[in-house]
Amino acid sequence: MELSRQELTDLWEASLTFSQTARRFFRDRILPEDTADGIADKDYAANRKLNVALSEGRYFAIGFAEPKRFGDLAHLIPPDAWSPDPTGFRIIDWPDVLERWTYDDFVFCDVRIATSAKHLAKTGGRDSHKPFFEDAISRMVSDGRIDISKSQTSHFDSVRNLAADLYPMHKDKILKANDRTVGKYLSPFFNRLQKHKE
Repeated sequence: MELSRQELTDLWEASLTFSQTARRFFRDRILPEDTADGIADKDYAANRKLNVALSEGRYFAIGFAEPKRFGDLAHLIPPDAWSPDPTGFRIIDWPDVLERWTYDDFVFCDVRIATSAKHLAKTGGRDSHKPFFEDAISRMVSDGRIDISKSQTSHFDSVRNLAADLYPMHKDKILKANDRTVGKYLSPFFNRLQKHKE
């Protein structure tokens, strides 16, 4: 993925730390079988889930090479940096308390996690909402948060709010989208869920 210096900087500034991202997007979805020995260590299990998401490229990390100096450019940390270490030497697969991460011969500091880079793609005017809303709706479907016994319009605010959380750099634009725009993207998902239940 090729990003300009400004895009990397903007993305890093809008992103969250590893632990913040793990808590926001995974902690509430932890089931008892996801935790060690049935003990509800939800933060630990959420960290592990985020690590898998990073290694699969569903999320990505941005950091600065140490030693960090004024004016340095942030770097994307590749997905394979988060893959399990086959040698078994890596005990914990997420940044330390100082948000530092070692990969190959580099040490990255101030590591932040971005939920998606789709919003950096150049999109046309009419479809500029598409990646935001389709991503949010897909997540709501996979989490079972679309209730087909209710109307589509009752889901519009939830779709907007989740999309704004996922793409904070475009929050104002997302929250200003009218119901017709949200409905345009929700309707195909909603209709498929209704047909599947029949």
